[in-house]
Amino acid sequence: MTTRNFIAGLATASVIAGGCASFIAFAQTPPPATPSDDAYNPPRQYVEIRDTGKVIARGAKVTSVASTTNSFMVATSWGGYAITWVINIDDETEFMRRSGGRAQFSEIITGHIVSFEGDIATTTASQPVVKARKITNWSLQNRQINQFGTVTSIDAGMKGFMFKTDHKRRGTLSVWTTDATQITKQQATTTFSTIKTGDLLTVNGMWDMITNTVIADRIKIHVQDRRVFQNGKLKSITASTTPTSFIVTFGSFDYTVNVGVDTAILNQQWAPASLQNFRLGDHIRVYGVSDGTTIEATVVRDVSLK
Repeated sequence: MTTRNFIAGLATASVIAGGCASFIAFAQTPPPATPSDDAYNPPRQYVEIRDTGKVIARGAKVTSVASTTNSFMVATSWGGYAITWVINIDDETEFMRRSGGRAQFSEIITGHIVSFEGDIATTTASQPVVKARKITNWSLQNRQINQFGTVTSIDAGMKGFMFKTDHKRRGTLSVWTTDATQITKQQATTTFSTIKTGDLLTVNGMWDMITNTVIADRIKIHVQDRRVFQNGKLKSITASTTPTSFIVTFGSFDYTVNVGVDTAILNQQWAPASLQNFRLGDHIRVYGVSDGTTIEATVVRDVSLK
């Protein structure tokens, strides 16, 4: 198992001497809710240390990064008091973006705001040492999206276009392609010149929340709009985390339903649900756009799941 270290400094008051004696928590506000597209402000400073040794810390600022030793330092200010933490990272540590998407240790740079969760490690070091289970980088302003929309204008010279969506936060996106962008229409590979104003597309790529631009990895040109597929029956499912796909039988035909990282997954009551709870034979409804027997899903609803 590979082990990496970084040093984190938090300007929240905490006392650790020879372990954790009891629950200790210091914060400017309670812990923030789960990140979403609308959560653009970094979390307020917060530290929680339980008598079990579990640590939850939010709002630490990266002040230096030593890439050769896989370490970095973070610090915040709470009046005139500051505390420095040493965080051990191994192959099991989970790295997340503020949006909930996956991140990497290599993306952390000076100035980033991070949060971490883990356990106090036994040590004689002057700083508390934590074995991190999860690191959230609140400063990564981009995330992978799979967005449906309409082309409103095209810049042929730059191989980009303006892309109107119905997403309340994204609105109209600027989409740019590269030589590596895959463009398909009716399951056949095509080129950028095929895209026309008014075309219905699904764009998969990295969305920069600050500039509201997308660097497209894949673009699908559709010949029909989204619609509701009803009375489906789940035939097979291979993974419970997105992005993934599963097979649903609608009428006499089996459809492959592609579920992106931002596809809404709901239960019978329209509440958020997990694919982990989907069962073979469940009744499924899908809102999305089809290309033959493949559906790019915007919403998946398991009406058998209460």
